[in-house]
Amino acid sequence: ADAGMAMSDSGSSSSQPTTPTDPKSHTETNNQVAGADEPDFVKNDGTRILALSGNTLYLSRSWPANQLALVGSIKIEGSARQMLLDGGKVLVFSAISSASSGSACPDCSYMQNGITKITTIDVSQLEAPKVLRELFLPGSYKSARRVGASVRVVLNDNINWPAGLKWYPDYKPGQDYSDATWREEAYRQIMRTNARLIKEQPLDAWLPRGYVKEQDGKKTPHTYSCGDFYRPNASVELGLVTVLSLDLDKPHA
Repeated sequence: ADAGMAMSDSGSSSSQPTTPTDPKSHTETNNQVAGADEPDFVKNDGTRILALSGNTLYLSRSWPANQLALVGSIKIEGSARQMLLDGGKVLVFSAISSASSGSACPDCSYMQNGITKITTIDVSQLEAPKVLRELFLPGSYKSARRVGASVRVVLNDNINWPAGLKWYPDYKPGQDYSDATWREEAYRQIMRTNARLIKEQPLDAWLPRGYVKEQDGKKTPHTYSCGDFYRPNASVELGLVTVLSLDLDKPHA
C-alpha cells in the first residue's frame, strides 16, 4: 500500500490530457481501488496544486496554465506526513512527538508514544487557507482512505505501561544469577509488584484520550465507549490499532 501512496501526483497516472486547454484532464494519485482516494504529499484537481513540504502546506493556482503561481501557504504543527483533498477541504496528517509517561518494554525502549494530529483546512480560497478543526489522537499515523466524504484513518500505538513496571531483576554486583531459587523468588516479587501497579493505574492512563480543538480554541476531550474496543483471540504483539471514521460533510461527527 505504501508503495502506491508514495507516488506523487505529478505524472503518477497513466492517463494523458485529451487537449492542452482542458483543466479536467490531469494526473492524480495512483489509487489501488477505484473510488478510494489515497493520501499523498501532492494533490491537484486540474486547477489547483497543493504540496506538503517540511511543516508547510503550499497552495498554487495551476489554471490557466500561463498563470501558474504560488498564491498561499499555511504552517502545519508537527511533522507533516500526508493529506487528502476533498473539494474545498484538506485533511493534513502530521506527527507530534510525545514521550511515554510509563515504562517501555525492553524490545521497544527506543520508541515513544506519539500523537497524530489531523488538521482540517478550508482551501476554497487559496490565498487565505483557514484551519477549521484540529483533532489530536494518541498513536502513530499509518494510512488513510477517502470514499466520497467518508474518511478512514488507521493509527497504532504502544501499551502505556505503569511507571515502575519491571521486566527483570535489578542488577546486583556479586549476585549469582545462576541461582535458580534466588531467580525464581526475584521474579515472583517482580510479578507481585507489577500486578499491583497494573491494577492501580487508572483507565485514562492505559487509554489516553485525544481531544478536538475548534476554531475558537475550545478543546473538547475525545470520549471512548467500551463497545469501541476489541481484543483478538490470536497471539499478536501487544499494542493498539485504531480505525478512525470521519465525515467531511459533518465535521463535528
